Amino acid sequence: MIDMIILDEKAARDVANELGLKYIGFPGILGRAGQDGLLTKSEIKKLLKICKCKGTHYSDNLIESIAQKGR
Repeated sequence: MIDMIILDEKAARDVANELGLKYIGFPGILGRAGQDGLLTKSEIKKLLKICKCKGTHYSDNLIESIAQKGR
């Protein structure tokens, strides 16, 4: 059985919620990489800001929150 799926699109997340499925998106994956010591706070922030500049709708608060999981 699958414990979690990777989703970033809002429509797909909505469907997963309706089905009671656990999911994680790109910010969550970066946060976990930070917790595991694979990425620093500044690396996480940089990657999320690149995505934001390319049109992904991440708030500054989300970026800061996820970045705090880095080392």
